[in-house]
Amino acid sequence: MIHADELEAILSVRHGKRLSFINEEDIAALNLEAEKELIKSYKISADGTPLTLTYLGAEMEDRTIYAYLRADYPAEPQKYLVMNSLLLNELDEQKNEIMAVGTKGRIAATLSKGDDPVLLDMENAVK
Repeated sequence: MIHADELEAILSVRHGKRLSFINEEDIAALNLEAEKELIKSYKISADGTPLTLTYLGAEMEDRTIYAYLRADYPAEPQKYLVMNSLLLNELDEQKNEIMAVGTKGRIAATLSKGDDPVLLDMENAVK
């Protein structure tokens, strides 16, 4: 999840034109730009295997954008190595929350500018 204003700003710069999630005419361009930006920003490995991410789309609720990515993997991973660099280089105070959810529960971490990828071990997951 990300605030619409921040995502609109970075996607507008990348697109070369002001875009807004409120303007229906901008939605297709925003989705295209969001897909490129999110796929570039998210790097995930599961049990040591890099995952190929597919952008499923995004939705807005109260100026918060929920973006959805998917990766195929044959079994539920035990460990994830995750990097979410979205806006970390553009906004010095940016914090990116990441979470993995599985049958053992969920585990989360926060990434800031300059951080290395985070290892999420499902053995430490909370039900």
